[in-house]
Amino acid sequence: MMETVGRRRVVETVEQHLNKLLEELAKDPEHNHYQISWVLYFLGSNNLKINVTASIADPILRSIQLNRGRVFTDAGDFRLFRGVREARRCGSLLKHTDVFKPQ
Repeated sequence: MMETVGRRRVVETVEQHLNKLLEELAKDPEHNHYQISWVLYFLGSNNLKINVTASIADPILRSIQLNRGRVFTDAGDFRLFRGVREARRCGSLLKHTDVFKPQ
């Protein structure tokens, strides 16, 4: 029981901290585009709440925030967007970002 309560507190603390960071980054979205995308991805892929009062207009960031593709929605020949939870099931974040894997 104590372990569950302690874990829940840690998760809530991380969630609150990242949402505060997201609010700060959203004040200058053009400069913080990359950081915003990773914070949104982390929150979404870990089933944490995204509480952003600032409006996110960028279609790529909006796609990550809503977990729905908002870019090139009429491209039926191929798939451009995979939801964060589906991406998480396909492998770790380390695996996704390891683009220069040594042979």
